[in-house]
Amino acid sequence: MTEFILGIKELDKLYSRAFSPGSLMVIAGHPGAGKTTFAITVCYNNSLRGYRCLYITLQEDKDKLYKNMKRLGMDLEVIEQKGLFNYVKLPITLSIEDIVREIGKLIHEGKYKVIIIDSINSLMQGIKNDELKRAWLQNFFYELPRLVNGLLILVAELPFGEEKLGLGAIEFVADGIFILKHKVERGLLMRTLEIRKLRGSPIYVAEIPFTIREEKGLEVYTPPILEKLPREGKELQLPFKTLRKAIDHIHKGNIVFITYPPDAKSRILSSIFAGIVLANKLKTLIISHSYNPRLLRELIKYSLKDIGLSETSAESIVNKLLVVRALNPFSYSISQLLAREQHIINSYPDIDVVVFHGAELLPYVHMESYLPQLYNQLNYLKSRNVLITIFGAFIDNRWYNINASLSDVVIRLESVYSEQGFAKNKLIIWRRWNSAPYVMPQEEIDELLQEIKEFVKSRIVGDIFG
Repeated sequence: MTEFILGIKELDKLYSRAFSPGSLMVIAGHPGAGKTTFAITVCYNNSLRGYRCLYITLQEDKDKLYKNMKRLGMDLEVIEQKGLFNYVKLPITLSIEDIVREIGKLIHEGKYKVIIIDSINSLMQGIKNDELKRAWLQNFFYELPRLVNGLLILVAELPFGEEKLGLGAIEFVADGIFILKHKVERGLLMRTLEIRKLRGSPIYVAEIPFTIREEKGLEVYTPPILEKLPREGKELQLPFKTLRKAIDHIHKGNIVFITYPPDAKSRILSSIFAGIVLANKLKTLIISHSYNPRLLRELIKYSLKDIGLSETSAESIVNKLLVVRALNPFSYSISQLLAREQHIINSYPDIDVVVFHGAELLPYVHMESYLPQLYNQLNYLKSRNVLITIFGAFIDNRWYNINASLSDVVIRLESVYSEQGFAKNKLIIWRRWNSAPYVMPQEEIDELLQEIKEFVKSRIVGDIFG
């Protein structure tokens, strides 16, 4: 028999060999944190591989459990009908000896490979003052996975505010301990999964944000390991000599940071970005934190018309190459926002570019956790080998420095107003490994925009629609 899986692909990638036959896993957490969901996830996904699962509960109602799990994408009734899942509810009034005897009988009759006991608190509570019986029960839990040559999952309740499990020797003999926590910040729910112990496997990440989503179940967001990130992807075409002189080259997997004054949202930057997208026919996903999709699509069409496309052509290109979604960052905790964004990104596997629009809002919504979440998200997208673009107004030096330091290319628009009220622009462009930024004055900006228009006129419409 091979190792058991956790059923959560991000965790299985990191810890694919953590639970071999004969392993004991503890899933603990605060009330409502998702302990049963996690346990059933392990059970369900191993049952799909042909391993029979026994779920023993002292409190979960069968109809409610089946309904909730089906809503999360796990149909227990189907695997039950195939003989791969057995739900058993034991009366809490039974003595500890009777419960253990009943468990032994069920296991003997069923030849199960995954066994869940949900939860063990009531069992332990009934013998808390009897050290001999506690030791006897702990030894039973220790020996059980070896006897069935399978995986035993013990679900344990952790009171709010508590960090210590209080399970005694079980914590020392367990092969893996997962703690699910949740807390409320600014009226929003924050969920984290702590990997407290994983015998024989290095713990790359000790605490991971997660969410529970309909049809998807428990989703975790593990930061990519830097050593496993791919090299730069395909080099993109830059058929505009003025831009090539400033940037030199750009690849998929690069991070491009584009910023501008908050009171001068010029379409210059949009036109330049549109030129790169059109030259390479890149399918682009925009996630906006400030505009609704309909309005943003209209603004993009204006930028396309600025570079020479007709109304019809602009509309057709937007429909063909562009996906626009919007999220209000004030409506989510940082883990929820990350979950929603990653879910959206994963919904479009053929995307070449991911654009975060209105990114300047995020540090004000999630100031303390902004940098680590941004860093992990960008590295995840690097692992997807897409071009990553951050669009945001210049709000302060701290925000600018964070984004610039993480980026491969920085394009910053600055505007100077004359006494007559006319703006004169310049672009400050920097690419990683360059010794100094390239300063592009208004005259060169005009030249670049003209190059883009000529390129669009001569090649793009036919290439896109031909």
